Amino acid sequence: MSARSDRERQCLIVSEQLKRGVVSRVRRIEREKIEILQVDTEIFEKDLSSGFLGELIAFMMLLPYRPIVGGDYLKQWDRIFKKRVVLEGINSLLIEYGPAATELIIDPSYFPADKIKRLGSFHPEIENAIGTGQSLRMGKPLISVETALRGFSEAFEELHRQGVVDLVDGGLAIRHEYAKAMLSRVAAPETILRDIERTARWYIAEGLAKYTDPVGALRAVSNSLRRRLKRENKKCLEVVDPERFLYFETSMGKQPISPEISSEEMAVRSGLFTEASDIRTSRLRGVLNSVFVMESSGKRVIAKRFNDWSNLKWFPLSIWAIGVRDFTLIGKNRMANEYAFNRHLHSEGFNVPGVLNVAWKERTILEEYVEGSEPSAAVSRLLSSRGVRAEDIELIRKVARTIAQVHQKQVGLGDCKPENMIIKPTGEVYLIDLEQAEFGGDPSWDIAEFLFYSCRYTLRLNNVQGLCRSFIEGYLEVGPRNIIEKAASPRYLSIFAPVMTLPTMIKIARECKRAGKA
Repeated sequence: MSARSDRERQCLIVSEQLKRGVVSRVRRIEREKIEILQVDTEIFEKDLSSGFLGELIAFMMLLPYRPIVGGDYLKQWDRIFKKRVVLEGINSLLIEYGPAATELIIDPSYFPADKIKRLGSFHPEIENAIGTGQSLRMGKPLISVETALRGFSEAFEELHRQGVVDLVDGGLAIRHEYAKAMLSRVAAPETILRDIERTARWYIAEGLAKYTDPVGALRAVSNSLRRRLKRENKKCLEVVDPERFLYFETSMGKQPISPEISSEEMAVRSGLFTEASDIRTSRLRGVLNSVFVMESSGKRVIAKRFNDWSNLKWFPLSIWAIGVRDFTLIGKNRMANEYAFNRHLHSEGFNVPGVLNVAWKERTILEEYVEGSEPSAAVSRLLSSRGVRAEDIELIRKVARTIAQVHQKQVGLGDCKPENMIIKPTGEVYLIDLEQAEFGGDPSWDIAEFLFYSCRYTLRLNNVQGLCRSFIEGYLEVGPRNIIEKAASPRYLSIFAPVMTLPTMIKIARECKRAGKA
């Protein structure tokens, strides 16, 4: 039995072989109203395990309830339902945050809050029981996140044993292996259609439970939908935002997902600067870029803003490279990649700028400013000068060796230009701009892009040969020859043909093929 108010209660009866499947009736005892919902065992179990009735019954497991008979049976199916709620919540996070979801620290309260919000957005009859947990009519607590959290702990433990989540810092973290397996399978349209289908099932089941005749059932469905439409224009309780229970790991520790604030204010809240008004902001590397340097009191921070496909940096190249290389265009997805692979490569021992804070709604990441120079300077000297500097050759080898080591970890950089690396004065290679990285990826594309892009304007074939051999020698210290050979594929050459001379393209392709057959 579950409580709804001081004068209204619900009673759930689960019985075998109930002919109508689900029956609803109201009884009054003195001044107390009791809504009795009787449901067939099979249908009860289907609703809790898969939302068969649109979660009309399952929702009651989020309410405070007291078993009268069959407590062990209810506890078993309560755990099954809440495990499903957690899995659906995790998959929603994978859709929203992509590979970055594995870096989230999820407070356990996220899952009931997310479920309550989703149900409340579709069903006006339970909107008074969500959000702050207060009744509009009587001011009494009805359903709160804390109440609904009951019973989730066993689901967390089971999913931990099954390798779905890790239990960390009083919260949960999605395991990389589970995320990799699911990212290609979960999709936002499927989730939306599932919620719509469940909503329809809820209203239909509610109508059939109250009326034996089809006309009466349809009238009940119509009335429920009409109440829903009227409710759209009314002010409802403020709903608890599930994202308040999500945190990102950064180099400065655990940070909440930031609200919609400016980069300067985010930097101040993170403790990087003292006053937003004292921060000087300037664009970095060109007017079409969304990378900014924020500076105050001698301290510098990088702010990266991720726009959508209209960003001129990616849209033209993505069109030209159709069928060869799929570039991630959506700002949210590129930001997820940047964050996730920055964290992942850091954990694997690579040098990357530290992530200082993240504002997901603003699509902004604050990163450590790395002092140094780009390998493109050494590339330019090798391709343009008559003399060859030994330190430039060694630098190109070191860069190539770093790329090969990344490939060893089953990660493709995706945008492997010299401009996307920084060499510190102490010699360490830092990887930046990881927004196109992906697990697995295409390592041969990374090599092709580095070599063809670097040599796109040069006419000195001997210098091209020297650069290619220095790069290949460094890569082969760690990486396999067949990856180098595949970089000479005609499908890669076709992308760079408009900006290169044919002799230069042929020279690079021959050097790659020679290395692959050596």
